[in-house]
Amino acid sequence: MGERMITHFVGDGCPGGHEVAGVGRVWVKDPAWVLLTTTTILTCSRGFGPKTQACTNTPVAKLKRPSGWWPYCAKHMYGRRIEDGQVKQEVDADSPLALEARGTMSNA
Repeated sequence: MGERMITHFVGDGCPGGHEVAGVGRVWVKDPAWVLLTTTTILTCSRGFGPKTQACTNTPVAKLKRPSGWWPYCAKHMYGRRIEDGQVKQEVDADSPLALEARGTMSNA
């Protein structure tokens, strides 16, 4: 097994984030997230509500929402991490995303 390059451990500001997937869980590409290739977006989307303080960190990825793409910094990617140039999420090893990532998804 080759070494993985983990660029950011992320997830609501937890120091160190998730370094290892839990038992029966794996890290797979999250199709709703895309890495930002430019820094033209200057602020993180977190904190635009009336009762929250805006985040001033530089965004590293964007999330596809019904209203469009929303940028997020590494601290506010909600349990995702950036690994080998992709935004990944931890899922159950038998989930459809994990099976698809392994190429074992049935066409039933």
